[in-house]
Amino acid sequence: MNVIARLRNLLRGVLARWIGRREHRNPEAVYEAAIEERLAHYAKLRAAAAGVLYMRSKLTKELELKSGELGRVRRELATAVDQDDDRVALTLIGRRDLLGQSIERVSDELRQLTKEAEAAKTNLVAFHDEIARLREEKVRMLARLAAAGGSERAVARRRHPCSGRSARSHQPARDRNAAQRRAGRH
Repeated sequence: MNVIARLRNLLRGVLARWIGRREHRNPEAVYEAAIEERLAHYAKLRAAAAGVLYMRSKLTKELELKSGELGRVRRELATAVDQDDDRVALTLIGRRDLLGQSIERVSDELRQLTKEAEAAKTNLVAFHDEIARLREEKVRMLARLAAAGGSERAVARRRHPCSGRSARSHQPARDRNAAQRRAGRH
């Protein structure tokens, strides 16, 4: 059992080093993977935010309906009291109390969902900004790497001007053209 665990750790370490070298050779792929990961998370957040907004809209409609019904029950209760209809008045009082409790519960849920919606909006904006920042960083870092690669090649050419190429291929084109013009005149 101990040998299998050690072998698994060895393979995991070798694989991690191999992947690390590949990532070092291809930083664009690492940036793309990070951006794709953020985009997938952003899509999940957006779906969750849409669910919160849907529920908030649904609760708002329910609150409007219950508030309208409460207003109707209050008017009917006033009419029942004016007509001295105690039995109907008692039923309407019970209905009014139940509607009041229901409206209070829905209002609390609506306040909570409104807070969640604001938090979701803040998270979406933050994730969107992070994705944009990552894309800008990718472009900036790839440009730096390209510039560093170009300067490394120039340093290598200065150190080894004839590394497998003819000396003439390293001579600037305008110098060759000038030499050809001079040779043609004499």
